[in-house]
Order: sequence, then structure tokens, then C-alpha cells
Amino acid sequence: MPAAGDYITALLLAKGLPFAAYRLPGDSTVHYVVQKTSTSTAKSFSDLETEKGFVIAPFNSWEKQKFYLIRPDFLFTEDSFEMVRKRIESMPFKKMELPAANKPVSKSNYLQKAVSIINELKKGNLQKVVLSRYIYVPFEKPEEHIPLFYNLLANSYPNAFAYLFYLPEKGLWTGATPETLLQKKGEFFETVSLAGTRIYGNNISWSNKEKEEQDFVTQFIEKSLQQLDVTNYYKSPVETVKAGNLAHLKTVFRIDENLLKGKIPAFVRLLHPTPAVGGLPKEAAIKLITATEQYDRRFYTGFLGPWNLNDRRWLFVNLRCAEWTENALGLYVGGGLTAASLPEEEWRETINKSETLLAVAKKIRPLHHDIG
Repeated sequence: MPAAGDYITALLLAKGLPFAAYRLPGDSTVHYVVQKTSTSTAKSFSDLETEKGFVIAPFNSWEKQKFYLIRPDFLFTEDSFEMVRKRIESMPFKKMELPAANKPVSKSNYLQKAVSIINELKKGNLQKVVLSRYIYVPFEKPEEHIPLFYNLLANSYPNAFAYLFYLPEKGLWTGATPETLLQKKGEFFETVSLAGTRIYGNNISWSNKEKEEQDFVTQFIEKSLQQLDVTNYYKSPVETVKAGNLAHLKTVFRIDENLLKGKIPAFVRLLHPTPAVGGLPKEAAIKLITATEQYDRRFYTGFLGPWNLNDRRWLFVNLRCAEWTENALGLYVGGGLTAASLPEEEWRETINKSETLLAVAKKIRPLHHDIG
């Protein structure tokens, strides 16, 4: 007999309904949010404060000011699944609608793009630009592996936000991201400045480039708060945190909820995309990213999470993520470039980041591919 989580996930995929399965950092409970109609619902950022459901915003939502919402028509955990089992099982089957895979980026192509961006950074008009790439991993009959993949992922990275979501015609994604965009915590909202990447181990030594990269994000958040006339907030000291096999530099910002009342949509608009996934200055960096990457990031470096569900408001930046296509697992990875960046080192960083998901995939079946 398959595990309960595997059965539930396989059932939801077979019904072709919009749904999300997620597990919060430090929690072992997997929550399911299921919408009973197959339409992907787009909402305006201005609706964010009052909406309820599982929020999913693509990278380009910074421009279109739209996010998708999976309504909580069915809201349950593995333990409470029996309460809704018959209703979901009685619904008609529907084939998943998956988009075509993106085009993978070779090492030579990536290095060429990195050199081009670094040369622009050396001119002094930009401080940081995040360059990403797509990795194509052949995976036949993904519908047989997706439930196991998600459950392995959720169990492998307990301190990350692990999720699997499906939006008809938009895609089927899974990931384990360490980065909070915005979280309601008691009477406060929190956001974090997370940047810099090293393999986790004892006595990590951070370079000036990595410290500077993280400071860019910190300054960006402070300026965003200033634009909202929020000046009274707590900022933690910089600390090293573990995320899977990697380490990052992190600063936590804590703001009284009363200071952000009515300002949540505006704050999210200002935060997304953060310099950790876009760059600085924001609009100039995004323009250069679009011209250089020449592919659609889709939901990679967007944001997602439960909103007004189970007393939670928690949005995460969509990092360490992959999309499923009919015959492959497509991984998205990237890294921040500054004028001091070395292209070969940045390439190696994307490989290190890909291991979060590849390590799980390798537990299911041998992989024969070249990621660099």
C-alpha cells in the first residue's frame, strides 16, 4: 500500500484540479488546499490583504501586479483526509495540462551571459544582477514519480518550505525554499534579507563579495519600509543559517502589524522581486535579466504560500524549485552577480544549488545527464 501522502497527491493529480500540498518550516504536517473548479484564478495585488487561499505569483508579477489563488474549497491534512475523501474521489478524472519545457542553458552559454552582465556591472550603473539558468532532467512517466518525489523532498529539508502545486495550463511545480518574503508572526510581520551562498560546514568564511551581496538586500528592505513611512522596526544582526547542504547570510526585519495595516499589497509590490532574485537598481536589473536570459522564469523567483489559512500568512520566495513537464523535471537555479564576481565560481554555485532537488531525484532513479 502506498503511503497516505502518496495516495492523496496521486489522486489530486488524477483529478486535474488546482491544488497545493505544503509543509511549513520546522513542521511535519502536510497541508492540502484544493479548489473544486479547474479555472486558474488571477487576482490583483490590491486584493492580497483580504484574500484567502494558497497564493502563487510568477516572477513577472512585479510588472503585471497579478497573482494566482487556489481557493480552499477543500482544506485538510493526511489525518483529516477521510472527511473529504469520498467527495474528491467522486469527482471526474482529468488529464494534467503541462507546458513545454524551457530550453536548457549550457555552461559555455551561461559563462558568456555572466561575462556580459559582469562587464555591465563594472560600468558602475548597477550594483547586482541575478543570472539564472534552466536544467533539463529527463524523467519518463513523471506522474508515477511525482508523489514520491514530493514526499521525499518534504522529509529531506525540514527547515525549508516544501510544496507541490498544480495550476491547470500554468504548470506543476515543486520545491523546498529557505527564504521568507513576508510572514505574520504574532502581532508582527517579518521579512528577511537572505543572500550569499556557501557549502555548509564548520568555520564558514564569508568573502567581502558575499557580505556586500547580502547587505544590498538589507538596504533594499530598509528603503522599501521608508517608502511606506515605516521607520520603527527591529533589525537583527547578520547570522549564518543552514538551508539543505548550503549556508546563507541572513538578517530578520520585524514590524508591528499596526504599522503595515492597509499597506501589505504595497509592501509586497516594493519587496518583489528582492535583490536576492532580481538585482539593484530593481528595474534596471530586471531589464538586463530579461535581455540576457532570454527565457521565461515562469514561477521561479516569484513567491507563494498559505495566506489567511490555518491562522497563517506566510509567503516565500520561490527558490530551489522545479517544474514537471511530460517527460522531464526542469530545474531553475541562479546566483547574484556583482562587479567582483568570477564566472566559473558563479557556475559552480548554480550546480551546488541544483543538488537540493537532484539529491531527491537520485533517490528515485539513476540520472544520466550533464549539469556541468
